[in-house]
Amino acid sequence: MYKPTLSILLLAAATSACDAGPTGGNTSAPRPGTPDAAMQDLARGIAMAMADPDIREDVRDAMRASLITQHRLVLHEYLASPEADDLVASVAQALGSDPAAVRTLAAQLPDADFFVPAREDRRTWKATPNLVVTGLVQRPEDGFSTGFRPGGTRTRVAFNRANPGVAVFQISPTEFRGRRIDPQANVPGDVIEEANDGVISGRYIWTPVNGTPVTIELADLGKSRAVRGPKLNESCDPQTALLPCAEDGGSGGGGGSYAPADTTFLDYYYLHYADGCGDPDPTFRATHYNAAGVATGTGELQYEEVPRFTHFYPHAALLFRRITEGTSERVYFKIIDRDGGFCGGDDEKGGRNFYASDRGQIRTIYQSGNATANIELDWTPKY
Repeated sequence: MYKPTLSILLLAAATSACDAGPTGGNTSAPRPGTPDAAMQDLARGIAMAMADPDIREDVRDAMRASLITQHRLVLHEYLASPEADDLVASVAQALGSDPAAVRTLAAQLPDADFFVPAREDRRTWKATPNLVVTGLVQRPEDGFSTGFRPGGTRTRVAFNRANPGVAVFQISPTEFRGRRIDPQANVPGDVIEEANDGVISGRYIWTPVNGTPVTIELADLGKSRAVRGPKLNESCDPQTALLPCAEDGGSGGGGGSYAPADTTFLDYYYLHYADGCGDPDPTFRATHYNAAGVATGTGELQYEEVPRFTHFYPHAALLFRRITEGTSERVYFKIIDRDGGFCGGDDEKGGRNFYASDRGQIRTIYQSGNATANIELDWTPKY
């Protein structure tokens, strides 16, 4: 359970006193000594610090260099770094405190990120003063959050929707910190995110029956391999392969092949559903059942920040099993949208069985009668 420290209480009290003057929008001061009050205190202090053009450029450059989805910065780590010394000093001045107390405040908060949620803002904001900083402990029920302008005044902004003419920065409990699969080049630039930046992060998890799950971060596999799926040792040497070799002795086969003979691929997907808390974070989970109805293994691809209404052709290894033609073997495929506590937890998005006749065919996944995704699985036929 969260317990405020003395420094947090003093800092919250100091900033509440600063709120005594007139402000724009909602003028109610946060309650001292709570995570919500402390989060908003930091948001206000950072907004006021970003009145300085040099600090705005520092924040932009730090976010631009981040490899995490949405160019997130881990709040307490960033504020503890030398790169944030000027920002922290300015926040302390704005809040009538000192840098050590600001860093203590950040370290005592629930694990939080500092980022710009809207992709359009990340791609267009050029360190200008048209910004608002919000501090949230949980997703707002009414769809709006209270933020602060560089002058310290309060304002209301839409959560998870466009706010024309203003870039919204958010401090909130962390959701996922996956590294982007194909990040932009680490070079100076005017914006946080370039148009050609890889926005998606993800990982592959293979769970053999009665075996130990193996997890591989797709960002560790390089650009082409990350798009194509986990790279296996081409000769499928059990001692060196990243994932288990096929039980029937099939191999990668050389010639650039990167998966055992028994592999089911996610060839295509297209998401219909909205997350309500940023872009969808789908998990595609597939379990193979033999003709006797016994599960033989499960594979899943976990992605974060996948744009809706976009066609993807990953040809990603999903399951190190395949359906034998002419049998009743099946693959049960389901979708789960993963969300942390801030966004309300995981949501089931439907599932269906795939049989031999479904190979290479686009099938629609439904949840409660609503289409959530179009999916195509493929595998090398086995007779």
